[in-house]
Amino acid sequence: MHPRTRELRSIPVATRGTTAIVSAALAGVLVAACAPGGERATADGDVAIAPPAAESAWTRTPWAPHGGQDAEDRGTGVVHLAAPPGPASTAHTDTLLFRAAPSADAAPVAALLVEHTADGGWAYSVAAPAPVAPRLLEYGYEEAGVPTDSADASGRWVRGVLGTGTDGAAVRGWAELRDGHTARLQWAEHLREQPVFLLRPDRGAFRAAPDGPAVAVGVPVAGHVSDTGDRADAVAIYPVAASGAWLRVRVVSPSDLCVPPDSASRAETDAWIRYLDERGRPLVWYHTRGC
Repeated sequence: MHPRTRELRSIPVATRGTTAIVSAALAGVLVAACAPGGERATADGDVAIAPPAAESAWTRTPWAPHGGQDAEDRGTGVVHLAAPPGPASTAHTDTLLFRAAPSADAAPVAALLVEHTADGGWAYSVAAPAPVAPRLLEYGYEEAGVPTDSADASGRWVRGVLGTGTDGAAVRGWAELRDGHTARLQWAEHLREQPVFLLRPDRGAFRAAPDGPAVAVGVPVAGHVSDTGDRADAVAIYPVAASGAWLRVRVVSPSDLCVPPDSASRAETDAWIRYLDERGRPLVWYHTRGC
């Protein structure tokens, strides 16, 4: 018997409610996620694992971006599958497994599923023993992951917050970072690399130096698409350098970001903004889908 067959047999088939919605092939994906090295089982895999009993089935809940299911707490970063979603020639499911502790021997508690269809589409969902309201976070163009709030001492395991249970409590689990399979973005680094906007606009957000006097650059407004569909960015903020929780930025007012060529007169101001709070959570964000 495969050395970890007993553990693999305990990984349940994902279900919605009491009706099974995942085939034996997907059960094999969840099973293979626990195998040594995390290799995904092939169609004619070496070890055939029978689906577990229905009473141990997991519940799968789909996630849709910008549908009221986005993470309220962006954490200190995001963990995601290393291979980004994209057109696939065959239907398959990629799995990111989360465990109760930062150890390959710890019990699985939840999984992030990325289901690819033969026509090139893909969809995200969260599977767990009990229903979970997913709270995933989009970090790229239609690419999403699980917000993280901590890492173990080795830096090889990160703790993700997948969503909330029926009791309203956060559902957390540990994911292993493995080359070619999983990756992590840390906001302290990632937010330095593209234009950002203030999550909570404040006239006093722009400073001459970290914790220094305020600098006037215009009236900052939230960088989001409003209910009317109008983009509300008043200024463009380009990171230049970082110092601790602060960014030195170049501020262009009015914004020159994602606008057609025009003759508007623009002013540029060098300033500092605080981009991380005391817990390392972002105070700024970026347009994950570009313009």
